[in-house]
Amino acid sequence: MRRVTLGLTATAFAAATLLAAANPAPTAPTPAVVPKPTPAEEMTRAMARWNKLSEGTTVPGPGGGAVGFTWDADHFPHPTFKGGSAAAYGAFARLLVKFLDEPGSFDALAENDLFAARLRYVYAGGKDANVDWTLGKLVADLSEPKAHGDHDEATRKALKGYAEKITGGAKAGKP
Repeated sequence: MRRVTLGLTATAFAAATLLAAANPAPTAPTPAVVPKPTPAEEMTRAMARWNKLSEGTTVPGPGGGAVGFTWDADHFPHPTFKGGSAAAYGAFARLLVKFLDEPGSFDALAENDLFAARLRYVYAGGKDANVDWTLGKLVADLSEPKAHGDHDEATRKALKGYAEKITGGAKAGKP
């Protein structure tokens, strides 16, 4: 008669099965889902990108000192409030192109309807300037050949390209 070793093999099999069930094979980590930023969050990110790019950009101010183009929630750096000179408008236009040229910047603004978002300027006393500025409108206005500013033709052409992209289907850019 032959000796059967099934008992040991069956026991080993059962133990292995129990261990496998208790300690399943490692699985690949589930990628974290990064939530899409809200328009308000993206506007805050846009201001941070703008401010980083605008560091060191100044023009002579109306009082003789230099003025910069820092943007915060209640003070959009519109060139009118930077002295309104051709130099202020030109510096702003060049900065606007630099801002839109940043990788991902245009798309983030378009995806979050920020080309149509109203930009604010609040006076020192707290009164809202009640302006109708939007990034889309500023891009279009500064791209015009007779726009105020000392920016060159290359800057105007770049802005014109962005203005056409905005009105040609960017989510928020249909003024």
